[in-house]
Amino acid sequence: DLALERIAEAAATGRAVDAITDYGRAIASGESAQAIILITQRYFLKLHRVRGDLDGGRSLDEALRYLRPPLHFKQRDAFAAQVRNWSRVSLDAALVRISEAAKAARLSSQLEDTLGERLILALSAMAAPNRAGSSAARRR
Repeated sequence: DLALERIAEAAATGRAVDAITDYGRAIASGESAQAIILITQRYFLKLHRVRGDLDGGRSLDEALRYLRPPLHFKQRDAFAAQVRNWSRVSLDAALVRISEAAKAARLSSQLEDTLGERLILALSAMAAPNRAGSSAARRR
């Protein structure tokens, strides 16, 4: 699961090349695109939950502490940066896109690999403007 979660983590950070490379490796090793989509959905739901807590007034540290299952300590900084970089609206849009891809993959299993790859690219593209905007904000 951690190897597959790295795909979602790379996509959420906007690192399309890393995400697609890991996706290709996972598919080549026999992983199902539907499983990758499901793990990606679970990862983005975690981001959404913590972002919602943050928007609701909790501190980021507190929101991360209440996350279940808890994050591995090595993932914490990267995950926290993603939470800061994604707005709730952007995460809502990402979750809709993931749900649509999951449904399409179930209905068209012969296209699931392509649908999964397109999803990973789309999520990476959605993350890139968020990342650029937060970098500009930090420089100010």
